[in-house]
Amino acid sequence: MNRWHKHLPLITLCITVALLFNRLFVGEVIFWGVPAIQFYPWRKFAFDLIRQGTLPFWNPYSGFGAPLLANYQSAVLYPLNWLYLLIPTEYAMGWIGLAHVIWGGIGMRAYLRRLEIGTFGQGVAMLAFCLSGSVIGRFGFLSITSAVAWLPWLLWAYHQLAMHNRRRDFIAATLSFSLLILTHNVTALYGLLILIPYVLALWWTGRTPSFTFIQALLAGILA
Repeated sequence: MNRWHKHLPLITLCITVALLFNRLFVGEVIFWGVPAIQFYPWRKFAFDLIRQGTLPFWNPYSGFGAPLLANYQSAVLYPLNWLYLLIPTEYAMGWIGLAHVIWGGIGMRAYLRRLEIGTFGQGVAMLAFCLSGSVIGRFGFLSITSAVAWLPWLLWAYHQLAMHNRRRDFIAATLSFSLLILTHNVTALYGLLILIPYVLALWWTGRTPSFTFIQALLAGILA
């Protein structure tokens, strides 16, 4: 019973997300608005070129031509998007978005566990975060969906670094911010705006020494 109680928030999240996105499980795809006119053509073209052994530097079909590899919306360099190389683009869009909704919830739970919040609080927070109106309402804007999922992991990693100052914590902090930057630049800026006052607050309350504070702050700025 205690084991089930411990994992109840994650089970609730997975069931809720499965019900909310049930059409994906019967072979339907997300194909309206921004995904149809922006993400699908850019990502399909980019990853088709990669399959052919060519780096997708340039998109000749957008206006008079535009960068493609450097385009945040195509997000070719984001490792989780490499799933586009394995399954058709129209299906990958939905499944990658769905995975990030769940990943964001798991990150919120991990962060709250570090703050020693109880199971009920973890469950409420993870559901409120990853199923919020801003996340689900903008699910079709795939780069934002991917980026938002890293925000709680960012807080988790930098809290670990500030409190323990271990090498693995520094790697986790830098990696989480680097992956966030590869998804969506504006959301990455929001993450930095959250992170700076958070680390400052830890330092101001004396919960982390000055050197660790500087190290954590620089890791985020230079990631």
